[in-house]
Amino acid sequence: MHRSLTHAPIARLLCVLISCIIVACAPKKGAASHATGTIETERPVASGVEGMRWVVKDEPKEIDKALAALQADGSLHASTSDPFITLGFRAYTMQEAQLGALLTALGGTPALERVWFGQVTRWTDVASNAIAADRLISLHGRASAGEARLFRLEFRGWTFPTLDGSASAIEFRASVDSPTLSGLPTRTDASGAPRGTMLANRWRLELARNDALIVLADPALALTPDTGPEVAPLPTVADVLLRNPSFPTRREIFVFIPRFADTLPQPLVESSAPARESDSKP
Repeated sequence: MHRSLTHAPIARLLCVLISCIIVACAPKKGAASHATGTIETERPVASGVEGMRWVVKDEPKEIDKALAALQADGSLHASTSDPFITLGFRAYTMQEAQLGALLTALGGTPALERVWFGQVTRWTDVASNAIAADRLISLHGRASAGEARLFRLEFRGWTFPTLDGSASAIEFRASVDSPTLSGLPTRTDASGAPRGTMLANRWRLELARNDALIVLADPALALTPDTGPEVAPLPTVADVLLRNPSFPTRREIFVFIPRFADTLPQPLVESSAPARESDSKP
């Protein structure tokens, strides 16, 4: 009996302390939750490249009109010297803060994916698709057919400090190869060189802080001519890579955004000028 009376106050004190700890650790009202399932997520506190994949309605005329309107007001800048133009790709740069306006103009997306690439110095697949031997496509403006072919779009990107602040380099290369017997994509060799044939010179851009790069299949090339018989235009390499055959009413758009850690220099003046480009051999 004496031992029970001695430890009773201690037991009550422990109960009070445990209750205080539970209250202190409980989620605060209105606190953000990482399990909400929303698109916006906490980004890594690091330098590198973030990617997004938008899926939009495959309405070339409406997409073309939306892009033209944003170019007219100066918020969207076309990459005119892109060596991938003859493959059917189009690329644009704009301020990251205006991406929402672009997505709204394109009709929104039912599916949006975010990928944190970080500093990517090795070539990385962002799109690949095999086509049958009897499928006719437009390659560099000419009709092309042949054996079964596997098309691939690869990229790499990294950030670096400059005298004017911080910048990033993003490079692309496109290739065609024969698919393996199992239907799986062929791999690069140990040196990272692609198997198959390069379809264009390697394309390099440099983006400033707060810039975003948008890559898509040129919608103008999918428009039926206004004169003559209604013949559907041949799909381009960009169409093959960025239009999922499982969803014929949709097309994909890639967005690349450089991210800079606080340790990298800040620019003296934020620039919204178009990205600098350079064409180089693979």
